[in-house]
Amino acid sequence: MWILQSGKIIAQPMPLLLNGINHSKNIFLKWSIEELATLGISPFREEGFDNRRFRSTGATDTMQDGTMVRTHTLVDRYSVDDARPVMIDKLKSSYIALMNKAVSNESFYNAIGDSENKKVWSDYVIALKNDAKELRDMIDAVDTCGAILNLQFNFTPSPDTHNHNGPE
Repeated sequence: MWILQSGKIIAQPMPLLLNGINHSKNIFLKWSIEELATLGISPFREEGFDNRRFRSTGATDTMQDGTMVRTHTLVDRYSVDDARPVMIDKLKSSYIALMNKAVSNESFYNAIGDSENKKVWSDYVIALKNDAKELRDMIDAVDTCGAILNLQFNFTPSPDTHNHNGPE
């Protein structure tokens, strides 16, 4: 990317009209940084940040070795109290999807009289409930926004990942 003297950012090479002169897009590929600078064009790079955790309250552009670098002033996107409900909703969505599958399988095996597989899925339902409680406790125990947003939910693997008397 490049930045023009006007502040416009160019994401890919394109023809430009500068100071009454048409320039082909090839200047971005063939000209040196110094040659582009004579036209008021500088390479441009923006320092990234985790926008799940932070939000920008402003930006500063500084020239570093011939490249204009934009850095952001960051603040936490959420307070700890705001981040907890976000993660609880994420936990809830994962739990509901897994639980729907587990309860459906348990019901199916009950309907066909397969008590062995019904038990496997009944045990999985209990494991999911225990996992959800443990993961909720983890969310409650963490005291920084970043730590909350970086939590990973690892539920007990589904029984169908191990073939329990099912078809091959």
